[in-house]
Amino acid sequence: MMGIKLRPPAFPTFPTDYIPQYGTNIEALQELYRGVERMLIITGAGLSTDSGIPDYRSPGRPPSNPVLYHNFLSSLDVRRRYWGRGLMGYSKFSTTRPNEGHKLVSAMEKAGKTRGIITQNVDGYHQAVGTKRVLELHGNLHHVRCLDCEFLAPRAPLQDKMIKENQDFYHQYSTEYNEKKMKADGDMELNFDFSSFVLPRCEKCDSINVKP
Repeated sequence: MMGIKLRPPAFPTFPTDYIPQYGTNIEALQELYRGVERMLIITGAGLSTDSGIPDYRSPGRPPSNPVLYHNFLSSLDVRRRYWGRGLMGYSKFSTTRPNEGHKLVSAMEKAGKTRGIITQNVDGYHQAVGTKRVLELHGNLHHVRCLDCEFLAPRAPLQDKMIKENQDFYHQYSTEYNEKKMKADGDMELNFDFSSFVLPRCEKCDSINVKP
């Protein structure tokens, strides 16, 4: 092996260097659609803006400061912050509905033109309009899973219970709701005192290790 130099393949730096960019060129997109047998569709926050859910990078959006998984598990204060912000954001997030873009993707699947859908979104709107083959990279806010016993429960009853157990917190801060503060991941950018927030529990094993 002496004298043999190995070098990595010369791939472009960015996908956009070799993936065609169609933008708003509808005719080019139509030609692409007609020219392929089936396609894999990848969707992100931009698909759900017409539903009233903001994206991450439009002008005026607050900076993203997500709770990281290992911090969520290791700190009760971080959990209170996560669920307190999520409680306020989900109250608005849950009133949004799928839009024509979600319906179009579903129609493409029904027509046999897709291999599947990969989405970064957590709104569940692909499935809500009947799309079957969906991989959710970041989960789904409308369900909550226990990290101890794996029990999966719908979010809505848990949301109602959290409001009842945190009434003072909820009513104090709901008056300060600002739609611009809601983020694409369904919580709100709030800098309130979360120290008294009552955490949700698994309805099966009573663990506080639950998350969407």
